[in-house]
Amino acid sequence: MSSRHNRRRQRLQGSEAAVFLRGIADAVEHGQISLDGGLLPLEGPVKLIERHRSSKRKLKIELKIRLVAAPGLLAGRPATQEQPSPPPPPAPRYKQVKKRMKQDFRQLHKAAHAGTVDLEVARRFHVACRQMTSFPGKGDPHYPRLDAAADVMLQAAEAGDLTALLGVLDGLAALRKEAHHLYK
Repeated sequence: MSSRHNRRRQRLQGSEAAVFLRGIADAVEHGQISLDGGLLPLEGPVKLIERHRSSKRKLKIELKIRLVAAPGLLAGRPATQEQPSPPPPPAPRYKQVKKRMKQDFRQLHKAAHAGTVDLEVARRFHVACRQMTSFPGKGDPHYPRLDAAADVMLQAAEAGDLTALLGVLDGLAALRKEAHHLYK
């Protein structure tokens, strides 16, 4: 059974909270709970975790209820039924991309001066350049030139043309210096 986390916070008046908690108690007593529009049969023990804090004028109570679903069921649907795919990974942050580009550029430059081409690093640097140009306000006027230079760099690396690769890397270094002068 896969894990799904849904958190819901509600502000209820005292009588509303009592009705809500009674509804949960009744569902547990009857062995099934309504979840995501379906009924989830329960089995096994119920684990309650209570945590409370109090201050001068407030009392905060957190209540976690852990229930075990019947085997083969998730939110009222058979486990064999296709579940929704997980959300895509979060987009990389600007600082992460910038750091990755710096590391990859140094590796590419060092390898090219040593007479070799690291194709994996070249491809990763190309992807990082594309990601960098997706951030608005971080040097937009330079983005078309960076994209074009990254494409040429990748082509030179894939062809194994060290002379062209060194020339493109020098051009990328100058572009970086110009952009950082204006936007850093």
